[in-house]
Amino acid sequence: MAQMALPTSTHGREVVRYHQWLRDLPATNAGQRIYIDPFCRDSEEASATWGPGVLLSTIIQANGAVIYLSRSVDTAPPERVRALRANRLGVDIVVSLCLPRDEASGVFYFASNLSTSTAGKALAEHISGVLGIRHGGRAIPILKNTRSTAVVVALPHLDEASTTAIAQGIMNLFSEREPGPTGGGRQAPV
Repeated sequence: MAQMALPTSTHGREVVRYHQWLRDLPATNAGQRIYIDPFCRDSEEASATWGPGVLLSTIIQANGAVIYLSRSVDTAPPERVRALRANRLGVDIVVSLCLPRDEASGVFYFASNLSTSTAGKALAEHISGVLGIRHGGRAIPILKNTRSTAVVVALPHLDEASTTAIAQGIMNLFSEREPGPTGGGRQAPV
């Protein structure tokens, strides 16, 4: 049994699912269900991420996406609960906003010793490219407990310019995709 838990150097189902997801990705985010998650680990962060989360929602919704917010302004559900809600809603993409804690600024996607979200990595690359910051893998609850593609954007100052850049990175994922025959899938792989 211990052998089964060891990582391998070969690509698995996740790579096939990722290529299928990219192939079926539409040219715009119109109709995509996007879950915006303003982090709320404490009252300072809840306050600092709420406004940018609403602004990000407004920008993306103006481009045709269906938006879900993970919480209301006066609530602070745990990260795991927010991830489970995203699963229940069947969203296509999760974008979390947080203030950096121990780590530096960056855009993070799910990665562990055993698995990596290649779709999350692609989204993180697009957002970090526009923001001009690094991207990397993490195994935190919002990333590992969601079934859809998910990223966490950690910035010390979430303002209008950075929020607009995050929205542009999301839209770039759709516009710069590889053309495919169907052009419209549902839930993205992890």
